[in-house]
Amino acid sequence: MGTGLVTVATWKDSMDPLMVKLPDETMAVAIGLEESDRNNYERILPTYSSVVIGPGLGRRPECKLVLEALLEIYRGPLVLDADAINAVSDFQLHENLQSRRAPTILTPHPGEMARLIGSSTQEVLAQPLIALKKAVELTHAVVVLKGAATLIGSPDEVIYLNHYPNDGMATAGTGDVLAGMIGGLVGQKLPPFQAAQLGVYLHSLAGNFAAQSHGHRAMTAPDIIENIGNAFKHLKEKKEPSFPEEGQALIL
Repeated sequence: MGTGLVTVATWKDSMDPLMVKLPDETMAVAIGLEESDRNNYERILPTYSSVVIGPGLGRRPECKLVLEALLEIYRGPLVLDADAINAVSDFQLHENLQSRRAPTILTPHPGEMARLIGSSTQEVLAQPLIALKKAVELTHAVVVLKGAATLIGSPDEVIYLNHYPNDGMATAGTGDVLAGMIGGLVGQKLPPFQAAQLGVYLHSLAGNFAAQSHGHRAMTAPDIIENIGNAFKHLKEKKEPSFPEEGQALIL
């Protein structure tokens, strides 16, 4: 996405297996919960241009402490995905999100959205616009409700629809990729609503290239990552993406 340096933070008991999987150019740090660790966060966090939290976080009780500290200390753009959204729901941290004075983006799927707003997945699927508006109201954040038709809502009451069906993207890890893509864009000074829109669009475009190369049935999340460069190149060359005829994007 153009990020110059990426650092991955994880629990201390997960460091060894993580280091085996990380590429050489990625740094890693362990999450600590002591008072000295908090002081260290206050010193180090301002050096990061953006933070993505949630993928791989898990739902251990310590998540509350980590997320509370991050919401309080970090003053830069923050993307919450996966178990970070679940932590907001589990520990009722909605007001912590509301009180942030920095860009915040949430990227829930329908199940996470249901927990976030105290609804059911069926209700979210039946009335996604209502669910999206309620989530934005509860969090004062940009909210990306993922799906075949992805909805993006802003605190300014603008809603963007990205409808590019690709059933090959209904596989584990694709949402994590999207969160990282948005985090990379918002960390490069793009306004949060624009970063969410562009991230979702590039994600769809890279997924389309992955489907062309590997087929819808066989494509995986890493295939999307491998095609991010192709998506950027496609935009730079100002070509129309070869999406299905029903593909469309509009502002509501």
